[in-house]
Amino acid sequence: MCTSYAAALALGVVAAALAARVSGPGAAPLAVLLVLFTPAVRRFATVVMSDLPAAALLALEVLLLTSSTAWPAVAAGALGGFLAWMRPPSIVYLLAGIAGLTALPERRDRVLRYLVGATPVVLLLGAWQWWLLGSPFITAYQAAGFNPLARRDLGAFFSPSWVWTRPAVDATWLEGPDFGGSAVAWGLPNLLVYPLQLVGADAFLLLPGIGVIGMIGLWRQARGTGAAGVFGRFGATLLVATLVLYLPYFYQSARFFLPAAVLLGVAAAGWVVEALRAAGSTARRAISAPP
Repeated sequence: MCTSYAAALALGVVAAALAARVSGPGAAPLAVLLVLFTPAVRRFATVVMSDLPAAALLALEVLLLTSSTAWPAVAAGALGGFLAWMRPPSIVYLLAGIAGLTALPERRDRVLRYLVGATPVVLLLGAWQWWLLGSPFITAYQAAGFNPLARRDLGAFFSPSWVWTRPAVDATWLEGPDFGGSAVAWGLPNLLVYPLQLVGADAFLLLPGIGVIGMIGLWRQARGTGAAGVFGRFGATLLVATLVLYLPYFYQSARFFLPAAVLLGVAAAGWVVEALRAAGSTARRAISAPP
């Protein structure tokens, strides 16, 4: 449990540093409040599960990618590869790192360094799975047949029908709403449950409305360059990749979206502070204007 609390503390520190780098120091305390003080983070800080440490490491990866120097991209890539060890589907999140780096003028050099960091870690994972399970493309969940059909093939884990029909398993069956959010008890398909949870409909991943503000913030930042552009493009790509990955997945739980919710909270803090800053500037100009 100490590890979980340490992961929550690390997540708060990284969220503050990321918000300060992207949106200025004023966004840091608000980012900590929006990211840490949610039912999801508070719950996962009390149990030994990989979700909270993975979210903290992914936030650290983004922080490294937004650095003004090039070499942290190598460490970011290594972190991205390590996340695939923690949860193999996270390998698709490497696409978010590449997308984020397109916001920089030296994008080719940064992407190359990122891949240099990620490639050996991913290859080592493949070698480990090959030695242990007989194939570099077979995960432990597949080998164990952890699905309602008890099969190893991906078709037993993913199906287009679970996008718009209730999936085979939801968190109310195994984990309860403490881990999956109360929305998993609503009997809705993934296509409805996950967007509702991301906008805060059950106030589990994010407080109501924060997700919407965060999505707008990511969209605004993704159009820019520099650190803000890296963060915005990374966050937007991560959100899309997570939806593509888990909408057709047989198991329904909000915890799969914890990393995306963290970045939405940081983005929301940045946009709120930016709006307040703009409002204050307008007010000062109005006061100083001659009558």
